[in-house]
Amino acid sequence: SALEIAEITGVLRHLLKIQKVLLQVNRQYILSASQDDAYRTEPRFQLQGSYRNMNKLAEKVVPVMNEAELEALLDDHYAGEAQTLTSGAEHNLLKLAELRGRMTPQQAARWEEIKRGFARVQLLGGAAESDPVARVTGQLSLLSERMGDIARTIETAGKNGARVEEPVEEPEVAETATLTHHVVEHLGQLGARLDRIGELLARPPHPAPVPAPPPVTVAAPPAADLSPYLEKLDRTLAT
Repeated sequence: SALEIAEITGVLRHLLKIQKVLLQVNRQYILSASQDDAYRTEPRFQLQGSYRNMNKLAEKVVPVMNEAELEALLDDHYAGEAQTLTSGAEHNLLKLAELRGRMTPQQAARWEEIKRGFARVQLLGGAAESDPVARVTGQLSLLSERMGDIARTIETAGKNGARVEEPVEEPEVAETATLTHHVVEHLGQLGARLDRIGELLARPPHPAPVPAPPPVTVAAPPAADLSPYLEKLDRTLAT
């Protein structure tokens, strides 16, 4: 009947949309898994879009579902999948929202914050933050990156100004000021780190303990043998 055909068509339409999302998830999972850790710009993506996920979602699809209900079904499914991960549930769900084009402004801000923190750890090469040398190295790398950003911003602003013969646009001025503020902030932190290293290097080395000399044993002179004298004395007294 026409009603049955409409229901079958509706279910298939929903399944095709789910399949599209799962293909995006699986593609990102493969891309993340094949990437070397040293070149990552964001945390590893661990959610999957396998046939198992398709089966779980397909059994919950009904013809009368609308778009919002279908998106909610995907949200609930992957929220449960993220809880099975040993770590990283938050950033995996944020990356999924980015893939689906459903990030809220709050989620977008949080995702950028996570990526910035991940980039700082990458600059340190995974070294512990308690290592002053590693932190200085990270600060120098970040400072170099910020200086490059400022140079590119100034170059772009100069090209725009030369093209239209107008002052630099306000957004570009604000961006340059922000980058300059970051550089000054990191220079201050870098100076403190260098001062700390200088203090450590200026400390006099602790002298190595000198072992005590071994005790000198003085050998006692051998006792004199008085037996002959005593025998002679006995003979004298006997006479």
